[in-house]
Amino acid sequence: MSYKLIIGKIDSVEPINGADRIMTATIFGKTVVVGKDVSVGDIMCYADTDGIFEDEFCTVNNLFPIKDENGKKIGGGFFTPGKAKIRAQSFRGVKSNGFAFPLSYLSYTKYDLSTLKIGDQFDELNGIKICSKYVSPATLRALNAKNKVKAVKKTITFCFPEHVDSEQFKYKSDSIKTGDLITISEKIHGTSGRFSYTYLEENNRLLRFVGKYLPFIKLKKLGYLVGTRRTILKAADNPTSYYGNEEFRFKFLNKVRDRLNPGEVIYGELVGYDSNGGEIMEAHDTKEVNNKEFTQRYGSKIKYTYGCLPGECGFYVYRIARIDESGNSYDLAWAQVKERCAELGLQHVKELIPSFIFDGNIRNLQALVNDLTDGPSILDPTIHREGCVVRVDNGRKTPIFLKNKSWAFGVMEGYIKNNDNYVDLEESS
Repeated sequence: MSYKLIIGKIDSVEPINGADRIMTATIFGKTVVVGKDVSVGDIMCYADTDGIFEDEFCTVNNLFPIKDENGKKIGGGFFTPGKAKIRAQSFRGVKSNGFAFPLSYLSYTKYDLSTLKIGDQFDELNGIKICSKYVSPATLRALNAKNKVKAVKKTITFCFPEHVDSEQFKYKSDSIKTGDLITISEKIHGTSGRFSYTYLEENNRLLRFVGKYLPFIKLKKLGYLVGTRRTILKAADNPTSYYGNEEFRFKFLNKVRDRLNPGEVIYGELVGYDSNGGEIMEAHDTKEVNNKEFTQRYGSKIKYTYGCLPGECGFYVYRIARIDESGNSYDLAWAQVKERCAELGLQHVKELIPSFIFDGNIRNLQALVNDLTDGPSILDPTIHREGCVVRVDNGRKTPIFLKNKSWAFGVMEGYIKNNDNYVDLEESS
């Protein structure tokens, strides 16, 4: 659960109508609200959404509200003591994605700030913790319950690897090189799933003992595995999991199990309804966006069912890998993924535009990605997009996946995470 601050440069500033002391600025392609003393080219520290500041940081920098004896705010900042969360929100009707602040805010750590440079990332300086990823109490309970489950053997793990972590496009866009193949697809809001026909360690003790001395005896056998993002499931009935019954994950393996190739691992996003009939992902309240047109467009609640009828679920493939019994792997190219999905009768995530070769113009690519991040889902126009994913194929065994979430989704997700009973499935499953 990594979360870090990053040093960046202010690219532009814009006034806010009717605001005397604040304006908007862009940093890493994101809009933030800053004071009027900020200028283009200033080096600042950027805190992305989904984080939480330590109280010491907020206290030293006067970021908690100051109130008079009647409880009226008379100064200070807008963070809440004990819950100084960094969220996407609106100030005077202007979108703000995170929080940018001058490097001087870090001087209390006694760190040599002159050594910090653009691109540096950190969550502490001189051993003093500054921030961390926000995790709700319910998510922590789910993680603790999962950690009590007996660990799966390493042999199984490397023959059935987790999906690679998707990094933030705004931080890693400069890693894309001229000539790379770019595919931009819709990021759908569901829970991660994977299944495979892969190599498992032989459980027969006698064979394992004899195999140490007779190399022609196979110590691995092929078998089927199903998993969440981070956990390998032994059975559909799983009381320790968030859903309790994971049959909805197994149904897609059962659909194609006789046609999977040895060592084939399929990764995708599950949406719709779980095995008990509940929605896989919680609905979002559109009123939190504080935009009448947005609420009129999508209704008071957005249900992330993507056209699935009650009791149904969908599985959208975003990656297919091939792995041998030693754990060596390579990924299918995106065109091959689509072809393989057609062979298996599976759906894949949808491209927002056709794939293209990157020409080296990073500013144009950043503008394109930001433009494609917002808007209605192409799977279900009653749903606002979570964002988009930039897949980069460049000849490596595994592609690079970079995500970019929409501001409206960030606002709605931020408010739902305020609920202590909310479970973040990206972290706990």
